[in-house]
Amino acid sequence: MEDMQLIELYRARNESAISETQSKYGALCASVAEGILGSREDAEEVANDVWLALWNRIPPDEPESLGAYINRIARNQSVMRLRREGRLKRGGGEAALAIGELEEVLPCSSTTEEEFERNELVRLINAFLETQPKEKRLLFVGRYFYVKSDKELAKQFGISSAGVRMSLMRTRQALKKYLEKEGYII
Repeated sequence: MEDMQLIELYRARNESAISETQSKYGALCASVAEGILGSREDAEEVANDVWLALWNRIPPDEPESLGAYINRIARNQSVMRLRREGRLKRGGGEAALAIGELEEVLPCSSTTEEEFERNELVRLINAFLETQPKEKRLLFVGRYFYVKSDKELAKQFGISSAGVRMSLMRTRQALKKYLEKEGYII
């Protein structure tokens, strides 16, 4: 089923929207959540939270890409679960490492900032990534979007774990310089 058809089911408040979405995006949602949480059981609970969030948000939300929208909700739900359980502070798992690495570059806010600022950051990161070579871009997205470990990325790209870490460190440094140049961070 196509994304627009799924969104129409949500608009019509047709309960089959949830089962159809699970069929199409369940594996993606579970992969993201399990990558962050490190637990299949916790990932299944997050997936259920994602389906409920979709039901409650569509409408009024009208996502352009349902897959990206689901991915974002799954990441946010997983990180919130980590924080609730206190595992993020204890440094548990790859998610904590990945989030910690990006916190060095990106300003963090504990309050809900205006949507404009978030959209601007997303636009700037996307613009930055477009300037990067394909492998660096894929490493960055693999690490910070899909929360893959350096070992997983090393295997995927045929380079050493140390090479992955070095590439990511250099990309983060370049991102920081780019955000400073654009006036996003001082």
